[in-house]
Amino acid sequence: MRVQHKLPSGASPELWINDSTYPLALSFTLITFPTANSTSVGFYGPQCEVNTCYRIESNSTLVCSGHGKCSSYNNCVCDDGYSGLQCEKFQCFGYYNSSSNACNGNGTCVAPNQCLCNAGYFGSECESYKCFSLNMNSSLVCSGNGYCVGPNACVCNNGYYGAQCDLWNCYGVIRNASGVCSGSGGCVDKNTCVCNNVTYGSNCE
Repeated sequence: MRVQHKLPSGASPELWINDSTYPLALSFTLITFPTANSTSVGFYGPQCEVNTCYRIESNSTLVCSGHGKCSSYNNCVCDDGYSGLQCEKFQCFGYYNSSSNACNGNGTCVAPNQCLCNAGYFGSECESYKCFSLNMNSSLVCSGNGYCVGPNACVCNNGYYGAQCDLWNCYGVIRNASGVCSGSGGCVDKNTCVCNNVTYGSNCE
């Protein structure tokens, strides 16, 4: 009779039982079962030559987030500039790619020190933008009467208004109205009239 059985460590694979009445010869086949510590865990291929990192085979372009090598089971060796268990982390100018401050919050950190800027922003760190074709720090931006705080977004100084801060009033009348400055002058700044030759007074009245 041939019996297959899992033997304890160190046991002999053959066991002979002799009985004067019923002589028996039992031959056991040693079967090895892999354990959690077996070196075959996480390996694939006909010769177990392909290991895995976090369920992705080492020869896949996606292993280690595509930014490293799977050197052994669940062990990524990251390329320069990348970190994390799966090489999923990197920085743009001091901020991790997952930070809301990366690329000044105006773009996406797509590789080490490489920002992809949102529409309207530019610069290596997406730090620059324009208001109506003028650079954000130009003295002429927002008609010189406000601050450019985002692409085509002006915050006007007190007394000025309009998308480009190019409007103001003289004594309650918008600067380009026909009746401004009593109809006898030009409103050159807020509450500042330049009167015709025949009129005078603060409102050319």
